[in-house]
Amino acid sequence: MKKFYNLIDRWSIDNPELPYMDLKKQSVRQNIEKAKEFLQITLDDDYIIKDNKPDALKIICCQGSAEIEDRRISGESVWITGKLVFSVLYRCDDSNRKPEALKAAIPFQEKVYVAGIEESDRINICCKVEDLSVGLINSRKMSVRALLNIEVIVDRIEEIEMASQVSEKSLEVEELIEEK
Repeated sequence: MKKFYNLIDRWSIDNPELPYMDLKKQSVRQNIEKAKEFLQITLDDDYIIKDNKPDALKIICCQGSAEIEDRRISGESVWITGKLVFSVLYRCDDSNRKPEALKAAIPFQEKVYVAGIEESDRINICCKVEDLSVGLINSRKMSVRALLNIEVIVDRIEEIEMASQVSEKSLEVEELIEEK
């Protein structure tokens, strides 16, 4: 872009009798992707049903989502802290009761190596649950297994100057204005 502006400046100086262009410049910030990393992690944990909930007989359905709580740059690595939040609908051992639901979370922390990362870089993290399965170990204990896809995108902000307005001016018009 600078070569373009310099070329126009030189053209208007070398040809003063010709009409020239007036450029108004504006500073614009642009995000430039520096690095992108992808990884999959598995979470495997047991969950004990709280005492205020009835015993489980059968799992009806489950769903979950991943939440990122913190991200830190440490050297050429990014530490990601988050949790898997899951909900389970299950049938109780008492057939007269309605199905019960519970909601819980499993914390996780993962280190992702990203070459060329700096403290001033911006980090975008996308974390999705690819697979979630919940099974009964016994009436008070569930086995939770999940596969998480984590995508880390590192970008930097660069400021560039761009032409925001171009107008053509004639020297004759300017000379008339100057004479008045």
